[in-house]
Amino acid sequence: DDRRDLALRLVAELTDTDSVELMVVNTDRVDLANRITMVGIDGRRKSGFNYDLDFATTKTDRLELAGEETGEMVDGSLSWRWDHWSIGSDYSRYELEYLPANGLIKQDVIGTGGVRPFISY
Repeated sequence: DDRRDLALRLVAELTDTDSVELMVVNTDRVDLANRITMVGIDGRRKSGFNYDLDFATTKTDRLELAGEETGEMVDGSLSWRWDHWSIGSDYSRYELEYLPANGLIKQDVIGTGGVRPFISY
C-alpha cells in the first residue's frame, strides 16, 4: 500500500475554562493528496456564557482533477446556560469542495449552511 498519513493535534488550555486547538491531518496516496487544517476555540464564563468555534479548510489534489480544490467548514455555537435553562444559537457552513479524506462527515451536510436558535429546559 503506497500511502502516508499524518495526524497532529495541539491544544492549549488558556484558562480553566478556555482552550484553543490546532489540528492537521494529511494523507498522501497514489490517487489523492489531502490536507485538513482546523483551528478551534471554546470556553465558558461564570455568567453562563458559552462559546465554541471551529474553522477548517481542506486542500485536495486528485489524480482525475486538474489542480487543487480548496474547501472550508465553519461550525460554531454561542449560548447562555443557567441551572436548568439554556438559550443560544448554532451556526454551520460546509462548502461543496470541503473534503476531509480521513474524516467522518455526513454527506448530506456538504454544500449546506444554517443557523439553529434554541431554548431548552
